[in-house]
Amino acid sequence: MSTRKKTPKPTVFQKQRDLAERVAAVEALGKTNCPQCAAPYVRGRYFRPYFICPHCGMRWSENPLIEALSTFLEELHKTYPWDWFATFTFARTISPNGAAYWFERYLRAAGNEGVAKPYAFRADEYGPLFGRFHLHALIGNVSHLTLWCGDFLPPNAWGKKCCWLHRWPCGYARIFPYDPALGARYYLSKYITKQLASWDLLGIETENLVFPKMSCERVEEKL
Repeated sequence: MSTRKKTPKPTVFQKQRDLAERVAAVEALGKTNCPQCAAPYVRGRYFRPYFICPHCGMRWSENPLIEALSTFLEELHKTYPWDWFATFTFARTISPNGAAYWFERYLRAAGNEGVAKPYAFRADEYGPLFGRFHLHALIGNVSHLTLWCGDFLPPNAWGKKCCWLHRWPCGYARIFPYDPALGARYYLSKYITKQLASWDLLGIETENLVFPKMSCERVEEKL
């Protein structure tokens, strides 16, 4: 004969209490406070991967990694100002190492043609199609370069030398001037919405920011 004791069935009161605790826990997931003005925020019926404070307009991410990176990059902006926020796509499936290679090559080209060498924060994000991903980047020391030439290219046309929007050789790009009033938190929380694969800082060293040795006349020509 089995001596195993039977677990007593929960009472109606215990079931109701358990249900109430579960509902309260789910509702708490949609409530937070604005990190800027501390006003309470309650998530609406439509899901988005970030919050927008209705009182002060502050935008912040629900992803703790994105939020931590945003704070770090906003502090870094005080020493190394950002000029562009960019998204780079790939027309074909590419490995993470291959994507990093093409981005570093893009930065080297900007340094070779400008009067200063750029620095950047690069974030790799997985896309929805067969794991294909794209890059987001904050780029600095490039304010002297032409961001967009003003022309719209035909489909499947990229790798042009008219401007740095069209200069990206692997697919389509989107580049916006960085607005310090919005801060890195705005850009990262809005555009990095899926799984963050990896990230890296490039060129944040003194020797990489020195202007190339050229005469004053050549510098003025570049400007």
